[in-house]
Amino acid sequence: MPSPFPGMDPYLENPDLWPDVHHGLIGTIKRLLSAKLRTSNYVARVELRTFMFDDDDPASEIYVIPDARVVLRNPEAIKVGDGRTSGGTAVIDQRISPAIDVTELSPAVAQERFIEIRDASNRQVVTVIELVSPSNKRAGSAGRRSFLKKRKDVTESNCSWLEIDLLRDGAPTISFPSIPSTAYRAYQDRTTADGRRRWLWSFGIREPLPVIGVPLRPGESDVPLDLQEALTLAFTDADYDLDTDYRVPPNPPLSNEDAQWASKLLRAKGVIT
Repeated sequence: MPSPFPGMDPYLENPDLWPDVHHGLIGTIKRLLSAKLRTSNYVARVELRTFMFDDDDPASEIYVIPDARVVLRNPEAIKVGDGRTSGGTAVIDQRISPAIDVTELSPAVAQERFIEIRDASNRQVVTVIELVSPSNKRAGSAGRRSFLKKRKDVTESNCSWLEIDLLRDGAPTISFPSIPSTAYRAYQDRTTADGRRRWLWSFGIREPLPVIGVPLRPGESDVPLDLQEALTLAFTDADYDLDTDYRVPPNPPLSNEDAQWASKLLRAKGVIT
């Protein structure tokens, strides 16, 4: 069953669910673009951006840790020099000088997926597409610093940049004081023969997601990406309707006006009574 909302489903923004939504949308966007890029000899590839964070990072509770860390919880388990151990821990050779165990003090590693559009003939990257994560919108976090550095590196090169923000919570990664703020946005920084051009799509919860342009090389037309189609496919592929309880408010909550609108919509569609 598709989402009952005409555009972005606010229930997908739940921090517990978003990592799966992010993964599904990245794959769906790649699939939709690949079908259009093939005739122009471009390919879409998913890449990983890796960064380190400390336990006191403002976004530490929302990072998705890609690997498992083995931490020694009981130093008493190690016996030095007799070739035996307790608790299944490793043997430490008596010839090695004592050292301080800093396992739990070491920074942890997080990864975030993004899409690169490449020239199929030489693998040269022409465009980077980022789907904004909660950590990217948390002020002072390693995730935000990593995201902003990536954008700076790309926009100072010959590559184009496209970021898609479908999260209401947190500090926007891009904003323009002269343009009214909306719940969601997409931002394109495109390289052209005459320099760089920048475009913003700004949209709210009550409207369908827009068709945005994916830039390629200067002089080439943008490839249309229907965000609503991508969201609908990702939603139905993952069966999010089965484990989404529309009887309770979404997390993060909606404004009072949007909450009333959403409640009326869900009742009209028979999702809640």
